[in-house]
Amino acid sequence: MPRGPRPATAANPAGLTVRQVEVLGLLAGGLSNAQIADRLTLSVRTVEHHVAAVLAKLAVGSRRAAAAAARRLGVAAEVGWPGTPTWEATTDSGAVAGGESGLGG
Repeated sequence: MPRGPRPATAANPAGLTVRQVEVLGLLAGGLSNAQIADRLTLSVRTVEHHVAAVLAKLAVGSRRAAAAAARRLGVAAEVGWPGTPTWEATTDSGAVAGGESGLGG
């Protein structure tokens, strides 16, 4: 049985899960927790947990700072912000579809 993060999480420069990337993109688009919950068919409480995890992993203290990080990572482009994502998640087979990090390191 494999151990460690899933390939898509390991490929993310901030260590975000696929769901956390979705939440971050919607957060960056200006949606409230309730709106994100409706969009993703989750409870508001679950979204609150995802937002808290995103803020912690990005080492930021606000939604605004997380939105700025989303733009740097290219995640915000998924919800209509300009720009192209600078990293790609791995495929289900584990192959990396792209490898550039948006964190410059």
